[in-house]
Amino acid sequence: MPGVKKEGTLLKAITPFQIQDLIEKGDVFGGMIPKLKSAVGASQNGVQKVYITKQIGVVGTEIKREVGHSDAFISHL
Repeated sequence: MPGVKKEGTLLKAITPFQIQDLIEKGDVFGGMIPKLKSAVGASQNGVQKVYITKQIGVVGTEIKREVGHSDAFISHL
């Protein structure tokens, strides 16, 4: 998965609120749910930029939040 998709369209950026909405509506499911929850946790604990992506270095979906300290990638590797 290259990132988070909604109705087949790759989302460039989403917020924790939007993530919760996607989960509740069933737009994301299975293994994507723990990835998104981990990404939100990382962003809430000081990681400045978190991405859900297929490959490190390839930007998929950015998990938006307020200013933090470092970058992280969550991948299927």
